[in-house]
Formats: sequence, structure tokens, C-alpha cells
Amino acid sequence: MPATYTPLLSDPDAADAQDDGWRSPTSEEKPYVDSRLSDFASRSVKVFDKVVPGTLVLLACTLSLVSLVLTISGHYNASVAEATHTKLAYPNPYIGLEKAVLLDSPTPAPIINFPHLLAQVNSSNPTTVYLQQPHWPTYFGTLYPNDRRFLVTNEVSTIAQFRMMDYGMERCVAKLEMPSSTELAQLPEKRFSLSGTPFPLEIWALAAGDDIDPHKLSWSTRPLSTQLLLDVTIDRDVKTIESPEFACPSRTLLAFELRCGTPDCHLQFNQSNKAPRLGK
Repeated sequence: MPATYTPLLSDPDAADAQDDGWRSPTSEEKPYVDSRLSDFASRSVKVFDKVVPGTLVLLACTLSLVSLVLTISGHYNASVAEATHTKLAYPNPYIGLEKAVLLDSPTPAPIINFPHLLAQVNSSNPTTVYLQQPHWPTYFGTLYPNDRRFLVTNEVSTIAQFRMMDYGMERCVAKLEMPSSTELAQLPEKRFSLSGTPFPLEIWALAAGDDIDPHKLSWSTRPLSTQLLLDVTIDRDVKTIESPEFACPSRTLLAFELRCGTPDCHLQFNQSNKAPRLGK
């Protein structure tokens, strides 16, 4: 028997490879790998290991932040929606004044309170808003006078709103002053127009416990009438009309509508608090 033993090949493909000159590398003949590719792959794996976890953390934080913002926004919108339905009361400037002891106090003189709102509504144009913003420019700024137009016709009525702010002065009357023709002749700047035919003028109390928005006030949006305070005939001999006394609690808002319904009724002037007064 020969002294050496040659094992048979168990893999036919390996035999074919040997026959074709392709040999598996030995331990001394390692396969060639480009070191640049190897370094790049190693760096890529390291960068991937570092970037992916950081990206996931950043994405999770972003989603959490978006969720937090949406939650806060939802609570904020809900609170705003709830707050729009809650109107804050005006602060009381007379805290504790009811406890003050006033001995032999004289009866206070009446206080003249002009309306802070005077606007017209038109039954023939029920959705039209007649906003009054009289002003004129001067060298030191724009002036907004307190004078407002008063107009009553068979189609147009005037809405007036007052703020009751004086402590203890809680009995009021609605008063309308009109100067005589002699006074008007001496003061041509006071514009006053009155129909030559006598006509009835009505003063109605309105259901308006809050501020009336002049930007939205029209015939169709005006407050409802609650009580007829005065029904009087107006002519050129009448200088002053006055309603019966009514309650006007301090720190409240009262609104009135002045109107007439006859075809010939017409009364127009610009409110003025300078004597002789026009309106009150």
C-alpha cells in the first residue's frame, strides 16, 4: 500500500473549480478587499448607530411637543369660547360708601347726564347701520366732538343710551330741551329743524342692559321696547319736555328710543351741552 493517502473530493463543484484553475484561498492567500471601502462601511455603521437613535429621540420629542401644543390650544380655545359668553361687570368705585355716616347732608342738585350713544335707525332700511363718527383734523391732532345728530321722522327714530355712574343719584327723568326761535337766531351755529305741523313724540325704554354696539345697531337689531315713558305733542311753542320719574340704579346702562309715526313729524338738531342746550 502506498505510504500517503489522498482524500477524495466530496464537492464536485470544487473539483471543477480546481480543474478550471480557480482555487479557494488558503490562509496565506486572503481575499482582496479595498481598505477605503472597508473604512467607509465602518464609519457608515458607526454614524448610523449614532444618527438613528438621535433621530428617533428627536422625532419622539417633536411628536410630544406637537401633542402638547394641540392640547394647550384645545384648552385655550375652550377657555376663550367660554369667556366670550361671560361679560365682566364694571368695577364698583363706591366700595364702602354706603357705610359712611352723612349727617344733615343737603339735597344734591340734579346732575345732567348726556348720552354716550346717540344713533339713528331707519324702518325703511332695516339692516342699514348709521354710524356717527364726526371728526376733523387740526394741527395738533384729530378732534372727535361729543356733538351727535338727533333725528326723528316717520321712518327714522333715535336710540340714546346713558350710563348711570353717580352714587345715590338713582331717580331720573328723560328730558329734551329745544331753544326758542329767538335763541336760535342769535346762535346760527346751532342747527335745529322742526316741522311746522304739531306731531306726537314717544319715548320708549329699551331692554338694553349692556353697551349697544353702534357698528351693529340697525332697525332690525335695535333692543326691544319695554315701557312707554312719555307721549307728548311737539310744536314750535314747546321748549322742554320731561318724562315721569323712573328708577336709574347706579352703575347701570339705560337706553331709550325716541320716535313718531305721523307723516309730517320731523325734528332734527345736533346735540350740544353748551347753553342754550339741545337735548339732554
